[in-house]
Amino acid sequence: MFFMAGPRVLIAFAVLLATHAVHAQAPAGKDPRLPEKPNRPRTDRFGDPLPEGALFRTSTVRARHDVSGSLRFSGDGRLLAAFGGDKTVRLWEASTGKLRRVFSGHQRQIADLVFSADGRLLVSGDEGGSIHLWDATSGALKFVMTGHRGSIHSLVLTPDNRLLASCDGYEIRLWDTSTGKQLRVLARAGDIFWSVDISPDGKTLVAGLHEHPLAFWDLSTGAELHQFEKTDTERQNPVFLPDGKRLLTTGAGEGAVIWEVATGKKLASLKAWGPIALTRDGKILASGPRGFWPPDAPIFLWDLASLKEIRRLRGHQDGVFSLAFSPDGSMLASLGGDQTLRRWDPQTGRELDAVVGHENAITALAFSPDGILLASGSADRTVRLWDSETGREVCRLEARQEVVQGLAFLPGGDTLLSQNEFVPPTKGDGMTEDQALIRVRLWDVRKAKERRHIDIPKAFIHTMAFSPRTEVLAMGGFKSIRFLDLHTGKMSQPIAEPPIRTMCMAFSPDGRHLAVTSDESGIRETTGLNLWEVSTGRNLWSTGRTFEMFRGIAFSPDGKTLATGGNSVHLWDANSGKETGRLEGGRGCVAFSHNGKILATGGPDNSVMLWDLPTRSQRRRFTGHVPSSTRLGRMSVEPGVSCLAFSPNDRLLATGGDDTLVIVYDVMNSR
Repeated sequence: MFFMAGPRVLIAFAVLLATHAVHAQAPAGKDPRLPEKPNRPRTDRFGDPLPEGALFRTSTVRARHDVSGSLRFSGDGRLLAAFGGDKTVRLWEASTGKLRRVFSGHQRQIADLVFSADGRLLVSGDEGGSIHLWDATSGALKFVMTGHRGSIHSLVLTPDNRLLASCDGYEIRLWDTSTGKQLRVLARAGDIFWSVDISPDGKTLVAGLHEHPLAFWDLSTGAELHQFEKTDTERQNPVFLPDGKRLLTTGAGEGAVIWEVATGKKLASLKAWGPIALTRDGKILASGPRGFWPPDAPIFLWDLASLKEIRRLRGHQDGVFSLAFSPDGSMLASLGGDQTLRRWDPQTGRELDAVVGHENAITALAFSPDGILLASGSADRTVRLWDSETGREVCRLEARQEVVQGLAFLPGGDTLLSQNEFVPPTKGDGMTEDQALIRVRLWDVRKAKERRHIDIPKAFIHTMAFSPRTEVLAMGGFKSIRFLDLHTGKMSQPIAEPPIRTMCMAFSPDGRHLAVTSDESGIRETTGLNLWEVSTGRNLWSTGRTFEMFRGIAFSPDGKTLATGGNSVHLWDANSGKETGRLEGGRGCVAFSHNGKILATGGPDNSVMLWDLPTRSQRRRFTGHVPSSTRLGRMSVEPGVSCLAFSPNDRLLATGGDDTLVIVYDVMNSR
């Protein structure tokens, strides 16, 4: 169940304590974590530079991209190209995942790309119909080719790289790659083109059409040769097999189908959907999961000779966008919605570089009371404990089928509370709201073992908050706020007249009051801020509708000020509910330093800001998190930086986001 056995965890903690004792003996004013050469940039464990002000990050930024589409190997297999939502094409070293080049210039989102067989040319097409032809070696833009009326659906080069075929929904255009000039337009009245491919001898082009049979053209003359009499697939993506006599299609129908080119005869079919890739010799087919499969569904490898499944490759946490085999077939690359580019050995199914750190969005962070440990929770169903000095993973607590939503250390630091969403396994998809549970686990930190857990029906629970002072858990949902006593496991009666829907909550430092941001309209467009007395359930004050969605809330250490994060950061008098200030530019999640002098904010732009509260001025901006489009199935996570935590001595700030990264910054040296 656990990543590390009890005795090994005890040894790890002993080493940690000894290490921190050594650090405590360092000369005054000198931080042992700082490099001896101040001008030398810090690097992570992979040798890549850390963002300015960062002490460590728990995972690598290699081969990360705001991914959305095609993945292509260069002809020699040394480089990998992919495009994403930021209108750029990125080029990585296939062997290491190091980013080598970024191609910028498209004005619209990129829709497809292709490498030339010799690796010298890279072609990308966008949703505006523009095609860019790049020198892959220098990064220079050679030509911009226009003329298409709609988004580029497909790009393909002839084997000699002299001719480019491109299609949008209306037509196919042929281009001379040496001049960027258009040579010919191929079209059929009333047909919608989905994709094109060129035969291995470079003489024939095939087009996949919407609800029509495949059609073929002679590339030298532009004459239509023939079309299949009938196919059973609405939307087809044809790919020639190496012999040129057969081709494979995938679409929304029966899966992958192999056809005889000359006759249109169906030769075989197999249940392969989603993105596909073929080895150059045509012997192995890789297919990704279909859109409605579970997010962690595997990649399938098929033997095309026997039409049998060879193996399954598991690792991606959020579907697969694209697959590509290296030219020699020794490597399969996969691009996933979890923002990772993974490399596999097709012969063994082994992942060539195991993912280090979390594999899905970070949902919660908490420092131990002594500051030695940092706990992080994730949608990858794990809680991990890190050495806050070095970033080394100490142990991993498996939450099984549970998405971790919240973390808190109990006083003393020996017990860690994790708030998880749990869906019991059932027949079929079984993902119903009334079957789901909130499982509160209490972990023995030193033994990496669960002490006990408490199950609470998930229905109508949207958010939770924990009071370390009173060890009470507040749960808010649709017209309901209740309290759970962790000592007795008993639940209180709902408080009277709760808001329509609670969005986020925070206890006052003494545990006597609960601040709640709520959707007062029921349509998630306006937010109200309320303060409740925990012992009586009495509403002390309410701001009414603010016409701004608050996504974060925190009390100052003295309990006198509340901060809420939305489109900007608002500061409120906790006694009266009056707004006392606003920090423009701060958004999303918020956290006070323990001395009350600094407020940290994080938001959807992936940046973290530090604010000096006495002067209400911005002190520092950190920009280490990377763009992401991670989706978490049933769970909704705010984009960008979603959680923050200060260490007890206020020296460190831990930040977590939907990019799966935990980054720890040195706040004291961040002026």
